[in-house]
Amino acid sequence: APIDALDEAMRETQEAIQRVLNGASDVILSPQSAMIRGQQHQLARAANLISHSHGRDPYRRVRIFRR
Repeated sequence: APIDALDEAMRETQEAIQRVLNGASDVILSPQSAMIRGQQHQLARAANLISHSHGRDPYRRVRIFRR
């Protein structure tokens, strides 16, 4: 279900944010739809991290990293 996909993507994003806050230079997330990537960017911003989308649909994915 789409809700499950969103939940899973948000969990992956939170884990990635923790890894970067704990010292990882960057984390690249699984490919997601544009809607989910938007949510991932919001979470990264809320944690004061930088995020960019890379690649082409349907493989476009978010990378989270420090300033």
